[in-house]
Formats: sequence, structure tokens, C-alpha cells
Amino acid sequence: MLKLTIQKGTEVSLHDQLITQIYMQIAGGTLKEGTRLPSVRALSRQLGIHYNTCLAAYRELEQKGFIVIKRGSGAWVADLKPEHLDNDDENWGLSQLARYFVQQVYEKGYPWNDVLRAVKEANRKHLGVAQRTIVYAADQLDILPLFQAELSDTLNMNAKGVLVDTFDPKSLPEDSIYVTSRYHIRNLEARLTDSGIVPDSPILMVDVTSGAQEIELIKRLPVGELLVIISHSNTILKQAEAVVSALRGEELLMRMVHVSEGEDEIRKALSHGKLIFADYLSQPQLVEVTPKPIYPIRIIPREEMDKLQAFLKA
Repeated sequence: MLKLTIQKGTEVSLHDQLITQIYMQIAGGTLKEGTRLPSVRALSRQLGIHYNTCLAAYRELEQKGFIVIKRGSGAWVADLKPEHLDNDDENWGLSQLARYFVQQVYEKGYPWNDVLRAVKEANRKHLGVAQRTIVYAADQLDILPLFQAELSDTLNMNAKGVLVDTFDPKSLPEDSIYVTSRYHIRNLEARLTDSGIVPDSPILMVDVTSGAQEIELIKRLPVGELLVIISHSNTILKQAEAVVSALRGEELLMRMVHVSEGEDEIRKALSHGKLIFADYLSQPQLVEVTPKPIYPIRIIPREEMDKLQAFLKA
């Protein structure tokens, strides 16, 4: 179900509040592909805002490929190709995988020593994955360094971020592993096809974070306290401001700090902040500056990283 909170009279427009909240629920997987959204008229009545505001938000989401508007039928979360959907096997634990593996090799009659040698050889080949390049395709330039850092550090691989509509696939290593969100898969496939590139591996899909944990912390912050968010990305700061405005309106003080504002501004914000969030690149440096807890903002959730690691080990 679509859950929206709208605050009127804040600096963040109603349009931006709608766009950000719907996008985050789709990107985070709360709203699954094929989910029917409320009609524009129903949404307008539900939220008590103008029909045209809701219509403009839906149209922008459709232009970005997040939803599909069907005349006479309504609005739906955009569909994904079946091959990108989760497989139950991906949720197996280590013990289940091991039992299945042993059962299969014994049924096929392989000697156990041969099995061990084959596993060791497969492991040696797997270690070579770290030398490949994992490419994340997105549509916002200022977010790419964050994707790149998260993927490089967590997967222990060379990672590169590219703009999905403009990068040159021929400039990348031929054995690159391509990763993107569910709404950029078709654009990325088209880009590779137009360049005559056939990836060695299928394009991997990850959902970006829905911000659910961060939202719960923000909901519990006492009225009148200062919320501080520090990031290298203006896109993240803008989205965060829209979400917080929708959740708490004018109940909280907010300070969105781009790292380019400098150390003095960051220190001032940290000294007064009651609840502090920082992106993946900023958090390690801030821990050394203040004893206050710094909550991380990760673009790719832990469970999505686990899926990528499972694929790379396959």
C-alpha cells in the first residue's frame, strides 16, 4: 500500500514531497512492480491537495520510468523482466546449500577427493573476480562516487560509476560486471546493445535503500531538536529534506550540509545536532571529529550487497 505523509507550509514543495516518497517506496521495494497506485483524483482527496499537483507528480514519475499510467485503468508501478526477480534459492543458508551440494555430487557418483579438488579450483577462479570491474549505472552524477565507494569497499572489487544514458561501454574492460537499479535496466541494456557489447555476465539489479531505519529514528526525535545530514551529494540532501519535511513538517530544525561547505560549517552542525546522518564517504572522517553517534546513509542496503556477493561467488 502507498503510504504518504504530506506537510503543507514548508519550504519543500508538495510536488517534491510526493515524488520523493513514492520514489523511495518503489526503489526500496516497498511498492512492488505491478502494484496499482491510487488514481490521481483519489490521491488528491486523500491528501487534501490539488488535483494538478498529484497529476504532475505521477507524470514526472512516469517520465522517469518509475510508474506506468494506463488510460482508463490508472497508474501502476513499472514492471520488471522476470529474469531479474528474486529466486528462492538466493535465500538459502550455508547449511542448506552445503547439503544440496553434497547430495548432488554423491548422486552423480563423483569421488569425494575429486569433488574437493574441483571446489578448490573453483575458488581459485573466483578470487580472480576481484580483478574485474563492477560498473554501476545511475542517472545522477553526484551520487556515482557514493555507489563506487560502497561497491569497492564491500565487494573488494574495482568499481566504477557511470551515467546510464551517456557513458561509452567500449571505454570499459570487456569483462566488466554491470549493476543498476530496476528502473535503469532497460536503458543500460539499450546502451550496451547500441555499442555492440554483450556482457560476460547478466546485468545485475539492486534496489536502493528505502530509508526505513533512518525514518524511524527521525520519527522519534523530540520536537524542536536539530537534525543534521552531511553528504557529498546534493541529490541525497534534497531527497532527505523532502522526506523529513513530509514526516515532521516544522517540528524539527534541519541542517543539510554539503561537504564542500568546509570543515568549520561541518563542525558547527555537529556541535548542535541531536541526530546526525552522514553518507558512506563522510562518516569515517566525522567519527574522528565528534563523540556523537553518526548514523550511516547507505545507498545500497546490506541485503542487496549480499545478493551481489552471492552472484560473484557462483
